[in-house]
Amino acid sequence: MFGQLQHAELPGDIELKSVYLLKMPCCLCIQSVYERPDRERVLLFEHAEEQPGWFANCPAINTSCNGKPACVIQCDGELAVTWKSDRRYVTVVGAKDLEEVTKFVTFLDGTDGKT
Repeated sequence: MFGQLQHAELPGDIELKSVYLLKMPCCLCIQSVYERPDRERVLLFEHAEEQPGWFANCPAINTSCNGKPACVIQCDGELAVTWKSDRRYVTVVGAKDLEEVTKFVTFLDGTDGKT
């Protein structure tokens, strides 16, 4: 999924910097590291199971993001969002605002907000 992203389609001219395969307690996760022009980073994780413990102490809301059920979390002045995409979960960490969260969900799921 993440290897197919094109930075021109991502919010704010975000560019792919690196991709890692992480052996986590839950599964093998794909971590993609993206960088904005201001050198701030955004992390994307693809994982097999929902991971509510990752952000257990941060304020969160369950909502619909571009038609997808999602959990949006505020942590250290940034946002994270997790949603189910096909058979796996996607988590974006480091979004700057809800508009950017929606753009990630829209692009990563290939949806346009229409139901």
